[in-house]
Amino acid sequence: MVRDEIVFTVNSPGEVSTWLAPTVAALKRLAPDVKATVFILPCLYASGTELDVVRRMPGVEAVVSPRESLRYIVGGRLPAGWRPAGRGAVVFLGGELLLAALLSKRLGYPAAAYTEGVMNAPAAFSRVFVSRESAREQALRKGVPKDRIRVIGDLMVDAARVAKDEAERREVSAPLTRGDERRIVAILPGSRPYELRHTFPVMLGAAALLARWAPGLRFVVAVSPYTTREALARGLEASARWSCGDEKNPASASEPVLSPPGALERLFASDAGGGTLVDATVTTPEGPVEVTFWRGPSRVVMAGAALALTIPGSNTAELAAWGVPMVVTMPLSSPEEVPLDGVLGYIDKIPLIGRSLKAKAVLRAVERTPFVALPNRIAQELIVPELRSTRLLPREVAEEARRLLDEPEVLKSMGSRLVEVMGAGGGAEALVRETLKLLQP
Repeated sequence: MVRDEIVFTVNSPGEVSTWLAPTVAALKRLAPDVKATVFILPCLYASGTELDVVRRMPGVEAVVSPRESLRYIVGGRLPAGWRPAGRGAVVFLGGELLLAALLSKRLGYPAAAYTEGVMNAPAAFSRVFVSRESAREQALRKGVPKDRIRVIGDLMVDAARVAKDEAERREVSAPLTRGDERRIVAILPGSRPYELRHTFPVMLGAAALLARWAPGLRFVVAVSPYTTREALARGLEASARWSCGDEKNPASASEPVLSPPGALERLFASDAGGGTLVDATVTTPEGPVEVTFWRGPSRVVMAGAALALTIPGSNTAELAAWGVPMVVTMPLSSPEEVPLDGVLGYIDKIPLIGRSLKAKAVLRAVERTPFVALPNRIAQELIVPELRSTRLLPREVAEEARRLLDEPEVLKSMGSRLVEVMGAGGGAEALVRETLKLLQP
């Protein structure tokens, strides 16, 4: 008996967590007999841990690594342990659209794509799914035929799995709050090593200042499933030894970076689905700060947070879906480490001058980008503050956070506007239903 198969393409943490995860879950609800296969495409934005995360994702039956994906797409070399089902569809959920189109051709499967309006090779895709009307207009300008476009809603809202009411919200955050009534400031430092080395120190320094200025706050670090113990340890070391990427005010070398001893080991000792909670004290040049590390579903932190300090990316969309106000931080003290799309992403490999050229390219790209937080980009207005600087200081982040925390009505209004901008969920099921139609003879 031939089983139908849907082959998803993904690339980096944001697409895996906020596009793939809700879509696979919807597929298993609507068509449990259809095989879910995931091709991870090569990507400069990848954390390097996507393969392990996708392998553990419920509902995924086969995963193909970036190297094997490229070999199969370009040369037809079958990945170890996987054979095409013979009938199915390819669904682009991240990576390079052209590679997804070539994969579709290689398999002989019709192709669909979920995109925010960015499109190339439009003739290769039988369906193009978009989140909202503005993305539909952009897809039309890119040459996608009108009858192939479906506006389905934002998959990131489905990924956030927002609580239906306040009671459910308290239930979701219960593993974290444990009866603690303090207001939670969530810290989302990202998962890539360069984010943890350069952004995490600014956030933790800001937390140390806020702890002095506004007693009664609780700081919770949401540790991404893509974060390795080594990368987090290096980020904490950076936080203890310098602020904003220089060594102007290093903490004393005699102070422990993290106490009590063994806190990191306990945090990474288990992959229990319920999550792991560790309380610790982190050393920063602005002083020590008590922090709770949560390694588990990020919605637990989002459900309980009054405010978030976060990097740009898909997490800003999930926070917005929960209505959590945020301060978006983008330190650019080492711009040459920030990934870029296309050929520019590789110019740092040029001997002698490459890193300098890459730094200039990144700073120019940031200067030309009006908004980096996804809710701001969707609304085309500055709903949440964005702090971008080559010399971003913890004090600047702390002052912005304190301003918001001191104005409850502003926080409430911001949260409501964020929910409004993100819209309703349901996109994952709509995508799956439309894709299943492509499987029909």
